[in-house]
Amino acid sequence: MRHLVETRINLNAARHNLNFIKNRVGENKPIMAMIKADAYGHGAVEMARFYKRCGLNDFGVAQIREAIELREAGIEGRIMVLQPCFYGQYEDYLKWHLEAVVSNREDLDVLRNQVPFHVMVDTGMGREGLLPKDVPPFIEHLPAADKMVGIATHFAQSDESDPQYTLRQIACFEEVLQSLPAERRQKLTIHAANSGAIVNFKQAHYHMVRPGILLYGLYDGYGQVTQEAVMSVHAKLVVRKKVGAGYFVGYGSTYKTERPSTLGVLSLGYADGFLRANSNCTRVWLGDESFDIVGRVSMDQVVINLEQKDLPLGTEFLVYGGNRDRSSSLFEEARQSHTITYERACQLGSMRIPRIYLNEDL
Repeated sequence: MRHLVETRINLNAARHNLNFIKNRVGENKPIMAMIKADAYGHGAVEMARFYKRCGLNDFGVAQIREAIELREAGIEGRIMVLQPCFYGQYEDYLKWHLEAVVSNREDLDVLRNQVPFHVMVDTGMGREGLLPKDVPPFIEHLPAADKMVGIATHFAQSDESDPQYTLRQIACFEEVLQSLPAERRQKLTIHAANSGAIVNFKQAHYHMVRPGILLYGLYDGYGQVTQEAVMSVHAKLVVRKKVGAGYFVGYGSTYKTERPSTLGVLSLGYADGFLRANSNCTRVWLGDESFDIVGRVSMDQVVINLEQKDLPLGTEFLVYGGNRDRSSSLFEEARQSHTITYERACQLGSMRIPRIYLNEDL
């Protein structure tokens, strides 16, 4: 381990998850890898390069700057930008050969009939997208030789156990598709399936699927999946000291040793995405043995109680990692923090912890 703290990205695990998706949707089904938010904290450029080596050619991002970062890194293929194109960005779409997502007439006006676009249909997500009733007149009034290349929707509850809401969304989307002229429909890439729909709704796989969290082995929704967590976080022991009973630890002196103990310090804090809410209530791991975080989490450091163990400096602890059944997993930490794996992966990945990419067996 080169760094005092590092995030390891296991590319063999990423390949396993991609193969699970391929088996679910069919080997020849196009897969648009969602690598927005820096690939959910896993590193967009490196993950895009990896998926290219795996044969993928379609990528989805949220913001145009994410798309430009990929192009500047030499990533070729389709890149679809989910957020609207505003005035001043039009030239970038042309320069970098990007595809837009259109939700209204104003979006279309900005694109000047020069940028390939997908029409988003709001079938029940309540965010971006044309209302279903507005799709036929919108398409009817497209300019001649328009650049429409796809039509899509997004599911709100596809990862939940009750299928009814998603089934209503699918039925609504089908009505929209059937309202399109056959000649138009045949030319479009139709796509809807996010991770939950890939797992639970085969009828929504259409021409292309858009996995996100499932790629990274952090899907925590309903359905049978075989996934491996791609991200793990590790930290080295940098300070060790023996203290007596009644010794206070950290800001606010919120922890006091009950007996003589050995305290250890890890170079990891809330500036690295390790939540201050973890103070006095979570653990790190050394093999199958766990050690409590004691005292408040600081910006750059945490203290652990090694009890009576005399571990050498440089001992490496697992902070997060493993699959859903492991106590060390990000699933467990997300549940304790009353949030979701998406948020925690993005937080950890967006901070200052260096990433190391490992174990790619081509």
